[in-house]
Amino acid sequence: MKKAVTLPSKKTKKGFFACIKNYIQNGETSYLFWAFFLPAAFMFALYAAMGAYPFGERSVMTLDLNGQYIYFFEGLRDLVYGEGDFIYTFNRALGGEFLGIYAYYLASPLSFLVALFPKERMLEALTALFMVKGALCGLTFGIYMHKTSKKPNRRLSRRLRKLRLRPVRKSLR
Repeated sequence: MKKAVTLPSKKTKKGFFACIKNYIQNGETSYLFWAFFLPAAFMFALYAAMGAYPFGERSVMTLDLNGQYIYFFEGLRDLVYGEGDFIYTFNRALGGEFLGIYAYYLASPLSFLVALFPKERMLEALTALFMVKGALCGLTFGIYMHKTSKKPNRRLSRRLRKLRLRPVRKSLR
């Protein structure tokens, strides 16, 4: 029998985060949370280990990303804030259309996340964008595996429930 995960009602007085915690600990598909979180945490740890900015002097912007894409993302950010034009822009060498650049390089809906960062923080915006894209790749693969598997992965859900974090005991004196 499936254990239902309920949303908070006025009677229970549970908050949003308590409901999410309940889902992660008791839900049948709680492993999808880990399918999202683990790739993002892995990329974060990898950036830290490799000394990528802000953890060191290295950067994820190499080759085309530094010489080409960064200007495309800056143009998209300018477009969102009304400083550019979607049809024609003078940000290119002698000017040119931006629609083709958008369609070929920037058509992901996640590309608009760069507008949440100031123009001086474009490196952080792209780093966050890469981590979110990696996390969503893990989540969509988890959903695919859940939908196409003959037997739902209940065993993995049970094992992850056993691994849930428990409060640290006070040291014995």
